[in-house]
Amino acid sequence: MMSRRILREDWKAGDVTAYIYGGTPEVLPHDTLTPQDRNGSEVTIVTAFTEPDDTHDTEVLPMYLVRFSDGYECELWADELLAEVEE
Repeated sequence: MMSRRILREDWKAGDVTAYIYGGTPEVLPHDTLTPQDRNGSEVTIVTAFTEPDDTHDTEVLPMYLVRFSDGYECELWADELLAEVEE
């Protein structure tokens, strides 16, 4: 069986997946590790932002507040989260 990566936009609080470094050169906000250092790290979805609010407009949604195993939290886009399907 093979697996392939897909874009998934229906993550919910409590889901566990992995962060995928997408080539963004910036360090994640307030983080001591670079995105490359965190590549493949397990994350838990804390909150899914699916509706516009004061800090999230329609163009950026959905976004997800995630927590890394060391407790660090940040917001990520759906394409920065690993989703695979078995074929």
